[in-house]
Amino acid sequence: EGKDIDVEMGSSAINALENNKTLKDSFVNIYEITDYNTAFMDLESGTCDAVRGDAEVMKYIINTKYDEEDFRILETPVSIEQYGIGFSKDNTELRDQVQETLNEMYEDGTVDKIAQKYKDYGIPEGVIYP
Repeated sequence: EGKDIDVEMGSSAINALENNKTLKDSFVNIYEITDYNTAFMDLESGTCDAVRGDAEVMKYIINTKYDEEDFRILETPVSIEQYGIGFSKDNTELRDQVQETLNEMYEDGTVDKIAQKYKDYGIPEGVIYP
């Protein structure tokens, strides 16, 4: 309690905080920043106490720019998000082709293999099956 947090401007992280009043109220200030690099610079300098964002992106930044011991990511997700693929309404052929490929990947176990490969990132829990 009483901490400052950075969240990416216009991101679902803001919605996640808005939808969790207890969590939102635990922060004194919620700063909307333009990108994760700024957020991590703020975290490193002490300008903020926490960063809310996409776990995979944050793990990538930590693993490529910092020592893993420098920061800690919560094991329990604040929220689980769904992602979609958008297509032009005029390109039903591409939409159908992508859907068919995804269906095949579900059926032949490829989705499960990929999810397990990234289990340290919480991917298996977030997979939504058709």
